[in-house]
Amino acid sequence: MAKVHGPGATASIPIEAITAEVAAYTDDILEAVGNELLKEVRKNAETAFTSRTRRLVKSIKKAKSRHTPDTILVKATDPKAHLIEHGHNVKVRKDGLVLGHAPAFPFMGPAEDAVRDRLPDIVNNAVGPLTIEVKS
Repeated sequence: MAKVHGPGATASIPIEAITAEVAAYTDDILEAVGNELLKEVRKNAETAFTSRTRRLVKSIKKAKSRHTPDTILVKATDPKAHLIEHGHNVKVRKDGLVLGHAPAFPFMGPAEDAVRDRLPDIVNNAVGPLTIEVKS
């Protein structure tokens, strides 16, 4: 529906016309993207950092965000995960002298980048090509 406002003209489509159609796909898309991200993070964690107990890999979980709707989180609940991801000073003496540094073994960031690059394919596999019917 075209509306005239002053000297120009604008065309608008009410959001209600497409919201219901798109909302039906949101859960399927989030589930598919979350599963892919979970697989990629676990794969990266296994190859970037090896341990006998696989505690880091076992701690990687998928969850829905409590704070932002329609968001899937993949998080590592291992208390040392952030140290492995970003690296850290090994020991600091009381006088401030750093005695060593453990290098970073990033596993979350590269996984996020890899999944972001494959996002269109993941969405198409989850819900097929989207066809949205706009009702006036």
